[in-house]
Amino acid sequence: MKKIILIILSAIMLLSCSNGGTDPKEQLAIMISPAENHIVNDSMVEFVVRIENVSNLFAFSGELKYDSSIVEIQSDQVAAGSFWSIEPLCDCIAETGCLNICIGLTQTNGIDRINGSGTLFTFSLKGINIGQSEISLSNIQLINENGELINNFNELELSSSIVYVESE
Repeated sequence: MKKIILIILSAIMLLSCSNGGTDPKEQLAIMISPAENHIVNDSMVEFVVRIENVSNLFAFSGELKYDSSIVEIQSDQVAAGSFWSIEPLCDCIAETGCLNICIGLTQTNGIDRINGSGTLFTFSLKGINIGQSEISLSNIQLINENGELINNFNELELSSSIVYVESE
């Protein structure tokens, strides 16, 4: 009887300590970096949006959110990152406090996809008032070439950033 209880307790401990089979080194993630930045009012700061451990990526879309009373997006300073294997199609629509971003490959007769980790895009913000603004992504879509969500999309880990605008 003690052996059965010991086996059950061991199984419970193993299952509760398990991460569900997802190796943390292989977690699908999108990160904005730097995680924190201090700038002087009326100056600019560049951010990098990286993706980690993606498979079969054909297109990305999402909304970049920020406090438009503290910072403003420099729409001419948004660029697709080096992660895209060929020159992607890129479209951005700026709204108050939000930048809608779409980046994707052009469909060919071959297999069109990107795997691995790298820079999705870069963007710049300008400090316009003293204060702080969280920089975050929402309404993200990661699409394969069939127009479907990529594998592991439901396990996507997001990290945001914060910018502090200070006086000189």
